[in-house]
Amino acid sequence: MTVSRFLHRIWPAGNPLARGWDKTEAALLVVAVLVVLMAIPVALTAGSRTYGDFAAQAEQQRENRLPATARLLAAAPDAVGTTGVLYQVDAVWRLPDGSERRGAVGADAGTPAGDTVHIWLDRSGNPVPPPLAAGDVIWIAIGVGLFLWLGVVLACGLLLVAAHFLFDSRRAAAWARDWAKLSREVEKF
Repeated sequence: MTVSRFLHRIWPAGNPLARGWDKTEAALLVVAVLVVLMAIPVALTAGSRTYGDFAAQAEQQRENRLPATARLLAAAPDAVGTTGVLYQVDAVWRLPDGSERRGAVGADAGTPAGDTVHIWLDRSGNPVPPPLAAGDVIWIAIGVGLFLWLGVVLACGLLLVAAHFLFDSRRAAAWARDWAKLSREVEKF
């Protein structure tokens, strides 16, 4: 769409064939563009707040979780053709006080018994997921802000499309009435 065509679309008042719903549709387009633009700072604020919340959560996790190494007591099941699949396998690990604990930890498919895996422990010595990484926090915040803004864009776009189809049906009906009226007048001559 060229710039002049876009400007005529949002400002049809200069067109003598423009009807009331043409002007209403143009006003809806302007409002939708303004809503999308106003959603940018809202999305940025939501992303920033999400970043702050998740960064605080990641910091708390780093303070309350300890890295450890567990020795597998059994082999993880072999899964041909799979990558990144973790199986719960019986293992033993040493706690900070020097005692040992036994339980299930996640191990990659096909990891043999006796191998070691890196785990994270809570203050009680139980296995827990690793703390959130700084990069993950950033991507979560970007995702929240971006999806919020894209949701607004999608909602405005769908409303504009629905309004366009509604106005198109009214335009077509009005043009049909006007052509019928003109045809009757031409027949009178």
